[in-house]
Parts: sequence; structure tokens; C-alpha cells
Amino acid sequence: AELYSWNPATRKRAVELYERAVALAPGRTELKKDLALALTWEKRYAEALPYADAAAPSAVKDREFTRNYAFLLTQVGQAPKAVTIYRDALGAENSQD
Repeated sequence: AELYSWNPATRKRAVELYERAVALAPGRTELKKDLALALTWEKRYAEALPYADAAAPSAVKDREFTRNYAFLLTQVGQAPKAVTIYRDALGAENSQD
């Protein structure tokens, strides 16, 4: 599904495969992150949000996911929550310098 998600022409198929995978293994955070990302690329933000919300607590150290999650939040009208995530991410980066 990941390779399908990179190509806009096959992304809908990737979403279908990720949805099936999540249904079969609902506890797999990585699948939820991937499904949320593929849905976000399809601009299906409201559909992506529950998967991203579910994955977020386990993915706090995943910079790519955090960036995509904050973007998604801005797209669904949750900019204040996104700002908090961006600030936390910047604070974590600055403390590692």
C-alpha cells in the first residue's frame, strides 16, 4: 500500500488497502499513521483525523507524523491544537541542540 500511496494515480487503491489492513489489525499504530497520511494526501482531512488522533499518542517522537498531524489539524479547523503541537515539536528540537 505504501508504494501506491506515493503516486496520485494509485493513491485511492492505497487508501483501500490501508483501510482493510487497519480493519484486520486495529491495534497497529503504524497502519493508522499511514492511512491518515494517504487520506491527507487525498485531501480527505475529516476522514484522516480519527486515524491520526488514534496514532498521535504513540507517535510523539515521530517528527514526520507530528508535522503531518499538525497540518491535518489546521485543515479541519483545529489550528490552536496544531500550534501547540508545533510549539512542542520546536521545543523538543531546541532542547536537543
